[in-house]
Amino acid sequence: MRWMRDVVALLGAAALVGGYLYIQREQRDKDALVGRAESDLRRMDLEVKYRAASKSTELNSRGWPVTIDPAWFEDRAPDNPLVDHDRPWVEVAGTQQADFIHPPVRMTIDRSLASFWYNPYQGIVRARVPVMVSDDEATTLYNRINGTVLTSIFSRETPTPSVIKPVNEAKQPTDKPFESAPVETKPTRSLFSIFKSEPKRAHRKH
Repeated sequence: MRWMRDVVALLGAAALVGGYLYIQREQRDKDALVGRAESDLRRMDLEVKYRAASKSTELNSRGWPVTIDPAWFEDRAPDNPLVDHDRPWVEVAGTQQADFIHPPVRMTIDRSLASFWYNPYQGIVRARVPVMVSDDEATTLYNRINGTVLTSIFSRETPTPSVIKPVNEAKQPTDKPFESAPVETKPTRSLFSIFKSEPKRAHRKH
């Protein structure tokens, strides 16, 4: 009967090894998705800055694109693989969120919330995260993808009066988000941004 015990032991060891390998593979797959979300968010952020610097799209009075067009991207539009795709692609913030640096709702708690959030008054793009097992896990993931340091996924923003500026747009950016769509045009892209230097101040002669 000893051979039966050996067989059972071998089967148990095989099950443990298989379980370990499965967990490792799941973690690698998760890390790959997070990395892709980070990369695509950077693509979107750089494209917004390029369009603002080159003035190759409609800009608002603060010098930022009024929206993000999926046709800007040559191969494919940026994607947020952490959330399901049965939702809007990007939400464009309205004037009531002009001084926010994060979307009020940062998790995709329902299908009406877009994968990305864009504030055209500050040129900020954020990626939302799915509902997680714990709030701490959701906060960690949000911070990792967006390069932020929120203490809680539910932190509320209170704009500082000193930094609030009036938004007098001849044409306000629409709140209607773009749906993901095949890219039909292939505009030329730049790999760097054009930055304007600050004017030198003249010193008063005494």
